[in-house]
Amino acid sequence: MKKLIIISSILVITISGNLMAKTGASLGLMIPLGASFSSFSGNDAGNLKSDAGFEFGIHFQPAYYFGFRYLSFGLGLDLGYNRDVFAFKSAMDEKSRGCIAFDSIMIGVLPKIDIAFISIGVGAGVKIPLGGSSYFRESDGGYTSVGYDFKKIKENFKNPYIPYLKATVDFLLPLNIVLGVYASYDFGVIETKNPSFHTKMSAFDLGGQIGLRF
Repeated sequence: MKKLIIISSILVITISGNLMAKTGASLGLMIPLGASFSSFSGNDAGNLKSDAGFEFGIHFQPAYYFGFRYLSFGLGLDLGYNRDVFAFKSAMDEKSRGCIAFDSIMIGVLPKIDIAFISIGVGAGVKIPLGGSSYFRESDGGYTSVGYDFKKIKENFKNPYIPYLKATVDFLLPLNIVLGVYASYDFGVIETKNPSFHTKMSAFDLGGQIGLRF
C-alpha cells in the first residue's frame, strides 16, 4: 500500500509539472513511423495509380520555449534523416507495382505550442535526397531495381529536393517520453528525367511517432 501511494505521488507530481508553462531550451529526439500515400503529375502520370509505402526517420528538434502561465510557445528546428517513399501501381495492371525511395536529410522549422501535456506543432522545410533506390515488379514476376547515390540522383531527377509542410500533435508523458501523431505533405517538385517515365512526385504522409524531450 505504501509503495502504491509513493508511486501515485510521483506520477501526480510529474504530471503537475507538465501542466506548468516552461521557459528555456529543449531538445527532442523523435522516431516517426507511418504510411506515405503518393500521387503523380506530368506526362506519364496517367500510366500510374497511387499506392502506399512505409516511411520512417530520426528527427532532432532543438527549440527554445517562452512560458506564458499555462501555455508555452517554442521556436524550434526540425532536423535529421527521413526515408521518403513514392509508391505506385501500373494503371494497366495493378498487380505490377513499384516505388522510388530516397534517403534524405531534412532541414526545417517546427514552432510548437504546449498546453498542459499536449504539444501542437506546425512547420515547413525541405528534404535533400542523398541516396536511394527504385524498383518495379511486374505481375509475371519480372523485377528491376536501381540504386542511387547523390550523383545519380542529380543525373536522373530534376529539382532534387522535396519541400514539405508538417503538423504534429504530441503527448508529453512522465520520464520525458513523448507519444504523438503527425501529418505532412511532400510537394511535387522532384521530377524524373527518364523519357519513358516522366512524372512529378508528391505524397501525403500520416503516422505516429515516439521519442524523448528534455
